[in-house]
Amino acid sequence: MKSFFVVLRKELLDCFRDKRSLVMMILPLFIFPLLLNIYNRQIASADESLSKQIILATNDESKIKEIAEIISLNGIDVDIIVTEDAATELKSGQVSLIVNKNDENGFQIIYDQNSIKSTKATAIASSAIESAKTAMLYEVLTVHGESIDILSEYHYVCEDVATITDNDNHNSMISVIGPMLIVMFIATGGSGIALDLFCGEKERGSLESLLATKISRKALYFAKTVTVFLFVCLSTLVSVGGYLISFALEDDFKGIGMSAHQVLLFFIVTGIFAFFTASVISMLSLSAKTVKEGSLRINLFTLLPTIIGGAAMYIETGNISTATNFIPIINTLNALKAVFSGTTIATHFIITIVSTTIYGLFFLLIGYALMSSEKVISK
Repeated sequence: MKSFFVVLRKELLDCFRDKRSLVMMILPLFIFPLLLNIYNRQIASADESLSKQIILATNDESKIKEIAEIISLNGIDVDIIVTEDAATELKSGQVSLIVNKNDENGFQIIYDQNSIKSTKATAIASSAIESAKTAMLYEVLTVHGESIDILSEYHYVCEDVATITDNDNHNSMISVIGPMLIVMFIATGGSGIALDLFCGEKERGSLESLLATKISRKALYFAKTVTVFLFVCLSTLVSVGGYLISFALEDDFKGIGMSAHQVLLFFIVTGIFAFFTASVISMLSLSAKTVKEGSLRINLFTLLPTIIGGAAMYIETGNISTATNFIPIINTLNALKAVFSGTTIATHFIITIVSTTIYGLFFLLIGYALMSSEKVISK
């Protein structure tokens, strides 16, 4: 046990001496707030611009004048231009939107989804068309002597039953995007350290020297793996911290609205998945002969959370089967979603924790078997 702590202390000191690793670890604290700030500035700029002027391109100015008049009632200056190359001008940002009138489907709205300004202008134009349609309907009802009160039967109010706090918009975003980002943070957090501690030392020949000492291979392997685990946890905390700081910089952010019970479940899930990740990337690094080979193997593993997280981002927790919670990575994503939304199912949660722990122990034993064999010694 003494040799385990000696190796652990030595590895941690070596890792913290590497300034490049430390810089890469704290970068998320600055990157996420910066990215969100840039995004918010773009939205604010688009809102400010559209509140003053909207430039509409069309194939027939006379047929969309009514829409332009409705938009201008909100104090927005509407410019209509007729051009033969509207698509090019839309992509270049010279026009906000293309609105054409056709005989088959009424109006045709063409926008650029890559432009925040164009996307927001679409909502303004759509609302104007709906207003024009409603005004025409009122006129028809009046002509036929009908009361417009009949339309009040079709008014509606939307209510959200999600168990979230006053900070609805931010918590909704966190519950959707948060699990994917956190799993990605954990999967990538210790990859650099794992590469250096195992296949890096094999490539340099220093691992062979360590194995020739009196330090047991068991203590050596577990100390290195614990070092990887600690750095996975630390990098995840920093990344999640940067993610939350980005929202906290907004004036209307009031917190993530998680109870003490949810926070406890969050740390349990992320801690177990960090253990699983540390076991996997340590084993993959140890099984490689060179840093290049180890980097390829670990990168393939870290790619999985990105793909799976993106695919499962909008899957509802209520539609998840019990069997799904036996699948690594997917079960962690599901558990984090349930924690954020406050809809944790005890059976699913227990299966996730137990199965992920077993998978982590399995890869941990494989790594120990590799360390115990002669294959880890450089020839």
